[in-house]
Amino acid sequence: MPETIALRHILISWQGQRLESKEKRTQEQALALTEQLHKRALAGEDFRELAQAYSDDKGSAARRGWLGPGQKDTWVPAFSDAAFQLQVGDISPPTQSPFGYHLIQRVPMDELHLKQILVQHADVPKVWKTDKAESKTPEQARSQAQAALEALNSGQPFEEVAKQYSDGPMAPRGGDLGLFMEGELGPAVDQVALNLEVGGRSEIFETTAGFHILKRAP
Repeated sequence: MPETIALRHILISWQGQRLESKEKRTQEQALALTEQLHKRALAGEDFRELAQAYSDDKGSAARRGWLGPGQKDTWVPAFSDAAFQLQVGDISPPTQSPFGYHLIQRVPMDELHLKQILVQHADVPKVWKTDKAESKTPEQARSQAQAALEALNSGQPFEEVAKQYSDGPMAPRGGDLGLFMEGELGPAVDQVALNLEVGGRSEIFETTAGFHILKRAP
């Protein structure tokens, strides 16, 4: 089977590139900025934050540079050639492709097993909203999430509390979402999930999909 790796990247482009920068940079200015960001990343600055702040690939920048898993033919040749020389944790030097200059970080192929209690309300965008959400105000949804948290704190099993309180489609399965890699659930959920130890549980946090409580399962 072809090798699969997971990547983040920062793209710095210039005028005339496929993803042209709004900054209207020259190629020389783009290279100078890429080299500066490379030094900052190697000095210990968070690659994810640099990607979010600077990358001209706005789709991945919103996911803090996350491109996800891929194989050698997933990306353009110059990019793939550089990426597949990296060990996990490595950051490439500036690498040119038809899109601009890239800094590429190879990241672990870790999967998270997550369970969730999700309480929604009428203000949730339609694309995520379940039928149960239409009858609740945000205040009522927060109160329902708080009741779920209190039930968990009293020692009730997460799965039973999810079945009782969650509006999510996985509620009948005890809130089991299955396996995910970082970047697949969005930055707001990632930020919480990646800080959980196996068996750990979050407090209530809010996203545009509603009020969440996460558990990281074995």
